[in-house]
Amino acid sequence: MVTNLSTLADLEKEHIKFKKEVEPKIGIFEKNGYMPQAKETAQKLNKIPRIRDLGYITFAKEVFSMRFPMMIIAFLRDKKAQNICNVTDEDSLSQLERIEKGVSWNNPQFTAITAEKPRMSIIIQLLKVTKHNKKVEAKVAEWHEIYTVLHDISVP
Repeated sequence: MVTNLSTLADLEKEHIKFKKEVEPKIGIFEKNGYMPQAKETAQKLNKIPRIRDLGYITFAKEVFSMRFPMMIIAFLRDKKAQNICNVTDEDSLSQLERIEKGVSWNNPQFTAITAEKPRMSIIIQLLKVTKHNKKVEAKVAEWHEIYTVLHDISVP
């Protein structure tokens, strides 16, 4: 748990580290490296045909458990945001059911931290995921995309 108050400058520095740490995970994900974990989860949930989706969920949960997303959550709390959510907040079966109903992998439910402030919905997208037939491409959102949202939240 990140407890110290982060500044935008702290978050920018941590984003650089985050991006470097996530790149190898993206490579593993794009080469189906999360499939063993996904297969185990699929067997437990009796959802064997959905192994690929479960691989993605496993990857997203790992990424959103890292230090940078936790720093953003702490930043949002400091700015009095409410209803802060990300992919780690929900069980894999519920997320899989959402995908089965047509929610895409690039939906903010899987790629962003969301929150609310009075008169403001907050979506801080950390991942961008595209599917082209059977090929999947994931990448970390650039700092300027994240900064814009964080800066807007900081303005009283």
